[in-house]
Amino acid sequence: MVDHNMRSSRLDLQPLSLAHLQDFHAIMTDAVGLRFSTRKPFLSIEATKSLLEKWIYSPEKPWLDNHAILLRSSGNEGEESRMIGTVGVVRLPGDAFFDSAEIAYGIHSDFWGKGYASEALGMFVGLYWTAGRDGVDVKNSLVASIDPENKASERVVQKAGFRKREKMKDGYVRGGEGGEVSEQVWWVLERP
Repeated sequence: MVDHNMRSSRLDLQPLSLAHLQDFHAIMTDAVGLRFSTRKPFLSIEATKSLLEKWIYSPEKPWLDNHAILLRSSGNEGEESRMIGTVGVVRLPGDAFFDSAEIAYGIHSDFWGKGYASEALGMFVGLYWTAGRDGVDVKNSLVASIDPENKASERVVQKAGFRKREKMKDGYVRGGEGGEVSEQVWWVLERP
């Protein structure tokens, strides 16, 4: 089982679990935060739980490696760390990027503009290729699919060392079925 945690001065990364359901639901109902997602905001906690269960590591899906991004408490009495986003491997992209894992990340829009996504992605990339990670099927490159209108997300992957590869016209549907068709750009980070 994946049980690796990471800590910075501001953030903790914890393997995603059902204990994160309430905060994950707040993220998955954030319409602003999901603007460039393939999903619409979730309408029920049951739908959110179903997705969360799919994103949690299991021996049947050894490539899954998703983490909760927690904003560390300031140390004030009664204040706890709070989940503000997710980062990790969500799928294997197939033939287009052989021996790659697709990463995704998202931060609740209340916490945008503070560098948390860049910090969390940098932490995750450092963790991903760390030796001795029993149970994780580690690939030789990470890929990210980004809408070219999402300039903030492009800056996040650039800071982590990803390089722009190819653009796909009509690459995905914003908000899922019935949403706007948009281009997507693949960004790649090779194993060091």
